[in-house]
Amino acid sequence: MILRNALLGIFLAMGVSLCMLIFLSWLAYDRIRESNHRTEAVNHTYRVRLKNKDILNTVNNIETGQRGYLLTKQEKYLQSYGEGRSNLKGVVKAMRLLVKENPRHVRQFRLIENEIVRQITLIEYNIERTRKGYPIDTSKLSDAKKHMDNIRIMCKELDDEERQTLTYRSELQKQADESTNFYLLLLSAVPLA
Repeated sequence: MILRNALLGIFLAMGVSLCMLIFLSWLAYDRIRESNHRTEAVNHTYRVRLKNKDILNTVNNIETGQRGYLLTKQEKYLQSYGEGRSNLKGVVKAMRLLVKENPRHVRQFRLIENEIVRQITLIEYNIERTRKGYPIDTSKLSDAKKHMDNIRIMCKELDDEERQTLTYRSELQKQADESTNFYLLLLSAVPLA
């Protein structure tokens, strides 16, 4: 009888330990999966911020090339303009893909795209005028500057929002990592019990 009770106690303890092990394993797996999801969200935010900077740098290069050409009338200054124009489609396409899940960012980015199109249209207008020997249309140049200023403002607003999102997501990531570590520690303690 004592042996039977002892065996029953051992099997009961093993059953409880096995249930705890299964539960804690599932919990640890869930936490690790959540942590991976949060890590991907943080990485996505970084990618959006970097692509936003790429767009601004590309448009700046276009503007710089145009300015150099208008001042000197030397074609070599259009190199950065041409490179910027070539890169712009790819950068814009990549940004569209990054923001497609966020309706607010989709709307913001459409506004940025519209400003870019307006600015480039004005830049091309003045480049063509200069090539044909006409003077620079300063009103169009001024309008292009206004569009560039709008692009800078809108890109900064997008970046500010993403920075806030990054802070929030980083905090969630930190919490997820801490809870994952706790559950893994708890899981490692089960065999000792």
